Amino acid sequence: MVINNSLFNGNALNALYGLQNSLASNFEKLSSGKQINKGSDDPAGLVITQQMRAEIAGLEQEIQSLENYSSKLTVTDGYLGSLSDKLQDMRSNALAAANEGGVDESQKAALDAAVRSSVSSYNELVEDAAFGKQALLDGSEGSEVDISKLEQLDLSTPEKAAEAVEKIDAAIEEVNNARAEVGATQANEVDAQIRNLQTTVQNLNGARSVIEDTDYAKEYSSMVANEILLQTTMAMIGQGNILGAMATSMLK
Repeated sequence: MVINNSLFNGNALNALYGLQNSLASNFEKLSSGKQINKGSDDPAGLVITQQMRAEIAGLEQEIQSLENYSSKLTVTDGYLGSLSDKLQDMRSNALAAANEGGVDESQKAALDAAVRSSVSSYNELVEDAAFGKQALLDGSEGSEVDISKLEQLDLSTPEKAAEAVEKIDAAIEEVNNARAEVGATQANEVDAQIRNLQTTVQNLNGARSVIEDTDYAKEYSSMVANEILLQTTMAMIGQGNILGAMATSMLK
């Protein structure tokens, strides 16, 4: 009589190898944080997540470009704010000079010199304001607004000072309109689009995470179950070998 437990051992060993592979997969997913580490883990899921990654990368590049443009508009608004400040100072000086009898000749000369200097500074700012190497205020290609340079103002008489006030008021209106246009573009178009794209990226990342990232609770539970089964299978193989040896020795 021959007792053969090779069939039992073969099945048990196959189960053992399968459990070892499952545990290796558990460890890989837990350590990497990804439930798709190679194509065989989830071929369809891998294709979908790679497409999502490409879409996310494109959206993030678009967001970066819009953020750069938003920065350009912020800088433009800053320069326009400086122009507005200069105009307000010029207007104060022109009003003072227009007040006949309110200033003496030396004060009038000082006001006239100050306004002339401010006009030069104003025009230089219109010409030189830039974002990187791109002009912002002179109406050239790529600039955000077209601000007119000021003609030199004359405060030598009350009449000429009053004319200067009118010219300054026109320049103030031009700058204010430009600031409003820049602000509306930034708030209602650029920044709003950035927020929309950021929401889209967030949603795509969430969907990608569901497919690609490890569910730690689920994977850890699977690992524990596989470890128990592995230990049980190894015990069964050991027990089978012992029983086989005992039966063989009894037949000798």
